Amino acid sequence: MVNKTSAEKTIEELKKELEKVELQQKIAVAKKATLKAKLPDSEVKALEGKLTVDENVTIEYQILTYKAMSEIASQISREIKNQGAKRVIIFNQNDLNIVLSYKTILEQTNLFKKQYEEAMKEEKEKKVAEKMLPVPTDILVAGTTVLKSFVDIASLFRTDTDIKGNKIDIVDEALVSEIARTLQPEVTIIYPPFINIVPDKLLSAIFELSKLKEEADRKIAIWSKGEQFQDKVAQLKNLNGQYEKVLTSLVGVDEKTGISRLEKLIKGEILSTELDKNGTDILYLKVVAGGGNNKATRNLLWSRLFHSGGAIITYFLLNKDGVIKASKTFYNTTGYKQFKNSGSIVDLNNFYNQ
Repeated sequence: MVNKTSAEKTIEELKKELEKVELQQKIAVAKKATLKAKLPDSEVKALEGKLTVDENVTIEYQILTYKAMSEIASQISREIKNQGAKRVIIFNQNDLNIVLSYKTILEQTNLFKKQYEEAMKEEKEKKVAEKMLPVPTDILVAGTTVLKSFVDIASLFRTDTDIKGNKIDIVDEALVSEIARTLQPEVTIIYPPFINIVPDKLLSAIFELSKLKEEADRKIAIWSKGEQFQDKVAQLKNLNGQYEKVLTSLVGVDEKTGISRLEKLIKGEILSTELDKNGTDILYLKVVAGGGNNKATRNLLWSRLFHSGGAIITYFLLNKDGVIKASKTFYNTTGYKQFKNSGSIVDLNNFYNQ
């Protein structure tokens, strides 16, 4: 009996304690509600630690892209020096095509002159006339392969640029600047836009053609009076017609570039003259790609902004005959970096870099 009574008392005490706890909870809820009613409403919210990068934030990854390009330029220069090059002229695809067009037009101009000279000989024998070189249909005339090459040259000078997202159009001059800086003084660098000595071989050839055309006009006026030179008169008139078409084509200005075809060919002569100098190699450069990214990392307490940049560049080192001496496509990326004002991971400038 004693044990039973003790057990019943214990249960009774637990019930009372539970009721007491429940009452205290109710009182606490009531106090909280009363306190909340007395406080004013507030719309202030805790900061989320969010970092938003505007699409115009580009200078940082542009710097890194050019840094990657500069490192590639240094590597290209080392390889050129290892090839023993002493004098290089920097070319692009336009330059190569212009040199070829110049050499072609010069050869065809010389052939044109020979045809004039043959047609103006005064042999009366028919056999001699039959031995003359026929006037080619593909030499310096409108609609022929030569004038078609002029049109093709014009398209080579057209420059189209399209930058989207984080792509970067690396400026050619920036690449040339880094190449020249790292090659000198061991290697002499020739950059075509800076050449100011204009040769006159092509202009002299065109002038000689004009003199031959004037002589042909005099011959036509004399020979037209007799029957024995009618074949030669027809040939000279044909050559004069071709000459007029050639001259019109050369002095005409391309609508897309605003540059005459003659100017482009003169540039080809300038480049060809430089190539003819002893010990000159061609350095062909091509920027394949360039670009960078912004990366933001965040949590409740902080946000961080990182940038990256990279470049891909191809080069060829050739002799004046077009034989490849060295070549490679280099790619380089900086990885994600931070810019800081002090104790920086990446410097904000390269003023002191050698």
